[in-house]
Amino acid sequence: MSNTNTDLQASHQILNIMESSKARVDAILDSMPGFFIVMEMNGTIMKGNKKLAIELNVSHERLLGQNLKIMFKPDVWKIMTSSIQKVLAGGANVATVEFELPTIGSDGEPKPFLWMLSPFVVNAQTKGNMVSVVGRDISALRKTERELTEFFTTIPVGIMMVSSKGKIE
Repeated sequence: MSNTNTDLQASHQILNIMESSKARVDAILDSMPGFFIVMEMNGTIMKGNKKLAIELNVSHERLLGQNLKIMFKPDVWKIMTSSIQKVLAGGANVATVEFELPTIGSDGEPKPFLWMLSPFVVNAQTKGNMVSVVGRDISALRKTERELTEFFTTIPVGIMMVSSKGKIE
């Protein structure tokens, strides 16, 4: 009888450790500056962080089963699908595919994002059509880029000669 009780206590401790570990992993994913998604090839979300739930305007609990496709215009989604297929076809040989694609912002305007896709494999037995996706909003970066371009295009072009001593002549 005492072996059964000891086994139950050990099992309970293991479950507590697993629950605590899962909570920590979820906290790490939710603190990421962008989106984290594990999804099937067709865009069905199997796991996502809170920032993704906010963007899709659903509760974190209802995120499972949503389709990432709704964040993209149809022609842009085709590009994403092509990248997903590339990652899955390459398997372990493809570390990460990185590219920029716009999403449809909450205001209906395109919003530039940097996407990183990689195969999602838990272990050798779970090979499948799952992909890990990290998305980061680069709107602020693109805005700064435009401002710098505008600034440098307003500077008049001139021809200067610089001597070997570094003086402008």
